[in-house]
Amino acid sequence: MKPSEREQVVQLEKSTARRSLEIIGWLLLNGSKNDIDYDREELHGDLGKIFARELDIAKLAAENLAEQCIRYWQEAGMLEYLAFGTQGVYTFVHLTLGEYASARYLAALDYAEINDWLQRNFRYPHWRETILLAFGAGAVEPIVKQLLCQEDLNDLVTIGPTTLAADVLAEADSAPLSLTRMVLETLIERLKSSVPIVAYESAHAAVNIVANDCYYVASVIQPLFTHEQEWTRLAVRLSLACGDEYVDVNVLKRVLSSKPPKTKDVKSWNEHVANPILSVLYPVCLLILNGSGAMKAAC
Repeated sequence: MKPSEREQVVQLEKSTARRSLEIIGWLLLNGSKNDIDYDREELHGDLGKIFARELDIAKLAAENLAEQCIRYWQEAGMLEYLAFGTQGVYTFVHLTLGEYASARYLAALDYAEINDWLQRNFRYPHWRETILLAFGAGAVEPIVKQLLCQEDLNDLVTIGPTTLAADVLAEADSAPLSLTRMVLETLIERLKSSVPIVAYESAHAAVNIVANDCYYVASVIQPLFTHEQEWTRLAVRLSLACGDEYVDVNVLKRVLSSKPPKTKDVKSWNEHVANPILSVLYPVCLLILNGSGAMKAAC
């Protein structure tokens, strides 16, 4: 039923309605990640507590406002109350709505609070979308910097937080060049990992942001093209992502002629190394065969 068809429609100021949705999104998403379901009393109470603190109003007034906000978003079709006998829980009609609302709440926290929250939660996959969406609300710099602070370059055998930082930058319309370069520096270092999947994930993440700093990338990855580890030669993908002028045809030929390492896990090597390289190099090779641009001259 549309709000206009109801007997009574709650009226709220836009700023209050927007802020209440952010808080509700944050509460419900935190609850779901901790196996906590919010019933009427709990959601009214917690939303009221935050209103009382933020608006500096009495507890009763804050709880009344909380009740109005919850009804408002129910009538708007954003929230629904699922009843099970004498019990029930609140939920967003679509998970993405809750993730977006919680992302806005996260972005509105101060720098120290964002850092503290990220330090405790960035490794949990269920917070990934909230972190990625928070950049759109203006939290790119604190998120990327905190993720970089969590990186341990002494550990090159596990996928680090910098891959998530790269995903955040890839979603941003614009970001400081200094941030992009710090992320690229870390990802390029991780290409040297002794674990193929770590190198592959790092290369994949870097490709998405390499266009923001092509000159730097092209100037530092050349030594990796002849690295003893086949998967580290994935660095050639970054060169390709920079553009034709950074492609060395001789390097392409060497990479294409690489043989799988002496390992029983050939399937894994093909999946994470050979196939990804060939999927990028194949269209480039077609351009070479067709005599296109700078690559024709190089041939």
